[in-house]
Amino acid sequence: MPGSRTFIGMRACLRAMALPRVGAVTLNYKTPDQTEAAVRSLLASVGVTMSVVLVENGSADGSRERLKAAFGHEPRVELIASETNLGFAGGNNLGIRRLLDRGAEFVFLVSSDVVAEPDCAARLVEVLEAHAAASAQPVMLRPGGDLVDTLGHKLMPDSTVVDISGGQPLPQEVLGKDWEIFGVCAGAALYRGDIFRDIGMLAEDFFIYYEDVDLGFRIRLAGGKALLVTSARARHTRHGSAGGFALKHYYAERNLVAVRIRHSTLRGVATLDTLGHVARGLFEAVRHRRKAEYVGHLLRALVAPRTAGARERRAMALAWTGVERRPLPEARRS
Repeated sequence: MPGSRTFIGMRACLRAMALPRVGAVTLNYKTPDQTEAAVRSLLASVGVTMSVVLVENGSADGSRERLKAAFGHEPRVELIASETNLGFAGGNNLGIRRLLDRGAEFVFLVSSDVVAEPDCAARLVEVLEAHAAASAQPVMLRPGGDLVDTLGHKLMPDSTVVDISGGQPLPQEVLGKDWEIFGVCAGAALYRGDIFRDIGMLAEDFFIYYEDVDLGFRIRLAGGKALLVTSARARHTRHGSAGGFALKHYYAERNLVAVRIRHSTLRGVATLDTLGHVARGLFEAVRHRRKAEYVGHLLRALVAPRTAGARERRAMALAWTGVERRPLPEARRS
């Protein structure tokens, strides 16, 4: 009966409205097949109302046309095309700004070489909300088997941030509960939209590498928490669009030093290890004729506004250096 169908349709709409609304950003750079798989995994999400901003990052290889053909008729996907390669930070910021303009409560960054399980986003939202956290990530595994890609970011004594358990079998003692970690990996990470409104976007002058580490420091220094949600899963191929990137060592070395300058204590910066990274970065800068850019990048890091003062940075280093994870308290009940 027409009236019955109308009632059923209204009830379905009300159920959809009650689900958490998540906006995802996926960035494509010359990997349209991987990107299509990543986006389709997001569209298969259950337990949330999912929309995707798909940013084509100046690939100039036909990716825009292929992705338009794949998703041009999908109302949940908005394709944004940049004429130039804005890097991981700038490209993702295009999508984040679009979601913030829509009033997004949750922003889910998912790299083009990541496939999320259908309940991944819903589980991240549930745990993030229960613990009033700023960011959360799933258990990220490598394709096939149970080898870990990353269980989050860990702060080392030399102020370097590394992936937890990368390349190792999934530790069984981690499972069955959720954890607080130092920071999340933006390969698949859920953030509150207000985080970007309050402390700023991904650092576009980083271009690629360590921009999520920089954001993780800023979140932590602003009092936000990062979580590992072990019931949420995603698979990460890694290096999907950067595997043959000629400048990857240049950006990695200079950005690692920039993160230390911005967020570490003087003791954490003034080390022989930092000097070694500076030397390697300068070598790469000379090799690629980017010496002035390299020096300018580090100078900007020196004068950049700090999220917190030296005392807070020291306290953060004391609290989190060498810590892989901490158990979460019992979740608050609504």
